[in-house]
Amino acid sequence: MKLFFICMLASGILLSCNNKVKKANDTATQTENSTSMQQAASIHLDASMVDNKKDFICGMPTSAGISDTSHYKGKVYGFCSPECKADFVKEPEKYLAEIK
Repeated sequence: MKLFFICMLASGILLSCNNKVKKANDTATQTENSTSMQQAASIHLDASMVDNKKDFICGMPTSAGISDTSHYKGKVYGFCSPECKADFVKEPEKYLAEIK
């Protein structure tokens, strides 16, 4: 009977240690994700990094500021906002044909 209780106690200790390791790993993953997002937010985009001189949707010059980019057929296009990018992504050929 004592052996049964000792086995149960040992199992409980092992299982509780496993939960602590998992929680520590989850916290480390959250920290890594947060750091990646901060690094991405700190990247400065400028007109020399994109292939268009103005936003296809609203006409704003890319030299005034770029908040998002899209890759299409090997080129990088800059946009003043995520909304303008979303419109371009829906019909990129339409907007590219307008500038030709």
